[in-house]
Amino acid sequence: MRRLQRNLTIEFISQETRIQPRLIKAMEEEDWKVFPARVYLEGFLRKYAALLGLDSADMMRRLAQSLGQPEKPLAIQPEVVRKEDPVKETEDSSRRSGGILILFGILLVAGVYFHNSGMTKSVFSRARVSPSPPPEPVAAPVAAPLSGHKFVVRAKQSVWTRVIVDGRVKFEGILPPGTEKLWTGESEFRLVTGYPAAVDVFADEEPLSVIEGGNAKLFRWPRDRSVPVSVNKSTGTLAP
Repeated sequence: MRRLQRNLTIEFISQETRIQPRLIKAMEEEDWKVFPARVYLEGFLRKYAALLGLDSADMMRRLAQSLGQPEKPLAIQPEVVRKEDPVKETEDSSRRSGGILILFGILLVAGVYFHNSGMTKSVFSRARVSPSPPPEPVAAPVAAPLSGHKFVVRAKQSVWTRVIVDGRVKFEGILPPGTEKLWTGESEFRLVTGYPAAVDVFADEEPLSVIEGGNAKLFRWPRDRSVPVSVNKSTGTLAP
């Protein structure tokens, strides 16, 4: 088992993924009946695989072989259109036709009146459209340059990370493969992960090396060797 090979406890996996220890044990023993719904099981398996550097797609295939494919949604029944009464429909059509004829007659009488009184010419002669001024050019906004030190994280595989910049947690979660993140800071940068081989970390375009710290591994800038790395002995995790 990958977790035992890496000497990781169930309590550490629970703390990093927010999954209850009993559910982690059930996943490892393939005891699927304890999960309330399949969608929760699939989400937990993806988190578990990302933290340990496992192939989540392969785990989904094995789950499908064990439980079968998810059930398809029920087909939507077509709506039944009620047929209108032909007698009523004929009466409504006659009323609409009569109304259209009355409106056409009113418009015809009004047009003859305006034409004979000479108002048509005066109205169109006064209706002059003044040309609108051309719009003023709008300058494109200029992006402000980034200040401070630049820290770049590139994920080569799906991996869980926690990023702390200047004492504040900026990100905690799973980075998909191919993801690149950029943060800026003034005095301190730390990245905690359980699988350091899955990420490349740079500070001002210079690569950072990993610091050993129990089950979790730490990237830190600046690397002050006079300050020891604090490790939680019960879980093997680095202090934030």
